[in-house]
Amino acid sequence: MATSFTPLASDGQYVYGWGDRQIARIAVGGGAVETVVAGLDVSNDWSLIVDSNYVFWTWNDWPTNRVVLLRAPKTGGSATVLNEHVQLDVIADASSIVTGTPNGIVGIAKDSGTVSAITAPTDVGAVVAVNASYVYFLSRHGDATAPPLAAIRRVSRAGGASEEIAWWHPYGDGLPPRTIADGAAVFAWDFGRIVRVSFADGAVTTIFDGQNGPIAADRPGYMGIDDTNVYWVTFPNDDGGPPYTSPRYFLTRVGKDGTGAAALATSTTGSGHHVTAVGDSVYYDLASTLYRRCKM
Repeated sequence: MATSFTPLASDGQYVYGWGDRQIARIAVGGGAVETVVAGLDVSNDWSLIVDSNYVFWTWNDWPTNRVVLLRAPKTGGSATVLNEHVQLDVIADASSIVTGTPNGIVGIAKDSGTVSAITAPTDVGAVVAVNASYVYFLSRHGDATAPPLAAIRRVSRAGGASEEIAWWHPYGDGLPPRTIADGAAVFAWDFGRIVRVSFADGAVTTIFDGQNGPIAADRPGYMGIDDTNVYWVTFPNDDGGPPYTSPRYFLTRVGKDGTGAAALATSTTGSGHHVTAVGDSVYYDLASTLYRRCKM
């Protein structure tokens, strides 16, 4: 569909992502690539989300040890800085960007940038989901251990003390590096395994285990989700290519109930990192080229 384009988000009409020194968008189904924000060093940009009016993204400013949250009109325009001390990954509800900061989890008003405190900074990992009642975030379970036990905690959207709703033994030596959520659960990826954590009762279920199956890949890309499936990009760390002797890149899906696991795309010559699902298609990048693939 396009070159030099990595997809991160969609509003149902366009797919948005990093382009050649820009945030760009392309119509769902194809068309010309349109510039949203030009003149960016996108190698240091990280998380991008879109709502009815704006794109929001984070910029990792390594020299000053800060992560900056920015906003721009999704139809095109200049960037506005909303905050300069956020997590790399951010999520949103209707009115606010929700993220961790050195002072804990906060809500940052989309229109004004006004900051509202939600919880204290104690052992707050990545914020993974938000609804009208709660903010959910990764944390450690129990005392400090090596490797740590992963946990999901929640705090009232209005603030206050947090509570743990679930914990499990991660495969890796840290908290899961990738998560995605819908209204019912958060799905956490770590080293080839997908764990579903229910918001209703805290039940932890492994719905895919790539280390013990035919789709084995343990290097992290990103995740996408729709009504029935979870999608993710991974690649194995198994040889010294390219070219690689075994399939290096995987676009994989599994049903939210753990059924129907399938590798939708593989490659021995390139790798990719981003994926988003919209309509009847999955949009993903491979060697900086944007592809569209039928979900079936």
